[in-house]
Amino acid sequence: MNQKRSKLQSLGLVLVFFAATGIVVSGIFLWQSKEAEVAQSKTPLVSINSLKPESEKTLAPGIPTDKVPEYHVTDFNYLASNGNKKDWNMIAKQANLYSGEKLIHSRIIEAQLFDSEGQVTHVTGSEAKFFINQRDLEVYGNVVTQFPDGFTTHSEYLRYLPGQSRVEIPVKYRVDGHTTPSTQKKASQPPGEANQDITFHSQGMVTNLSDLTVRLHSDVHFEMKRQQKSEKNKAETTKIESDQCLIDRKIKKADFTMAPSTPLKKRFVRVRQPDLFARGRRGTLLYGDFSSLLNYMTLDEDVLVKELNPDAQYGQDKDTSAIVEPTKQPTIRYSTCEKATFDTKNDLITLLTLPQVYQDADTVTGDVIVIHRDTELVEVKQGNAFNSGLGN
Repeated sequence: MNQKRSKLQSLGLVLVFFAATGIVVSGIFLWQSKEAEVAQSKTPLVSINSLKPESEKTLAPGIPTDKVPEYHVTDFNYLASNGNKKDWNMIAKQANLYSGEKLIHSRIIEAQLFDSEGQVTHVTGSEAKFFINQRDLEVYGNVVTQFPDGFTTHSEYLRYLPGQSRVEIPVKYRVDGHTTPSTQKKASQPPGEANQDITFHSQGMVTNLSDLTVRLHSDVHFEMKRQQKSEKNKAETTKIESDQCLIDRKIKKADFTMAPSTPLKKRFVRVRQPDLFARGRRGTLLYGDFSSLLNYMTLDEDVLVKELNPDAQYGQDKDTSAIVEPTKQPTIRYSTCEKATFDTKNDLITLLTLPQVYQDADTVTGDVIVIHRDTELVEVKQGNAFNSGLGN
């Protein structure tokens, strides 16, 4: 009876400790081990191997392997809050509590991350680790994160810092993301509009839940697959590659940049469509709602645009799948300028600041040049055309 009372008192102290740290805990406490009892028996009451199947591997580093956790809990559920503000809530199939380290290690987890406006980001993973005195949450193994605006990411690790309302994935981890629009057409969608699928992958990512920004750290590959919107406008894929990308989810803008460490001759944001290759030092994409059409893209500085034969095979490195500039395949027309805008809804390319268009032996210059891709018309404002003499 005294031993049972002692265990209940210890359990009560644990729950009080959680309450004092702003954690609301529920679950089934299966057992408690005490160092005194272990010392008396000279063998652990429950061995470490008995806490998990032999085939199960611990992914989270820093978990004590030389001691039995003080508590083992199934159906673990706790809510972390700061005053009246909910930070995050996590449930787990099972959890081990290490009182001395103030550490919780859980398996098969689901977590809800709350932003300042109460919107929820959902996270699932194989394991989670949490230091109570630090309040940061680390998730390991098959981590799937679903953001409120439609993006879903997959990675092998994630860290949530509630004090900064930030999700971090270090650059050593690959991140794959996607969003898939509903197959049902929205009632508000204008006739002739198209849906699109967006996917990306990069090395590392930081997401700020308070200002809705997403920073892709390195080796960014961004792809949009537009579904057919009419017989005239067929399905189309747009690929964008860069070293880095900053996405502002509030205004729905993505800025693509290159790292200063990249050699100058390779320091280009690259864009690829079936019948177009383009590059520039920087790129900006205004994508609108994730389920709407790609509206607007801009390339800046040392811009090159090549209009190509869509039936030719070119523009991708066989070893790395990276976009490369086509050099051997026939180019229908190419252009240079310092700023180019792409309107895929109207199939227009507008060339600004020192624009020039080259086709066969002809060169067109002007203040502003608009290329109508659907009709092959080149519209020149305050410009001229001349024969360069090439090919004669």
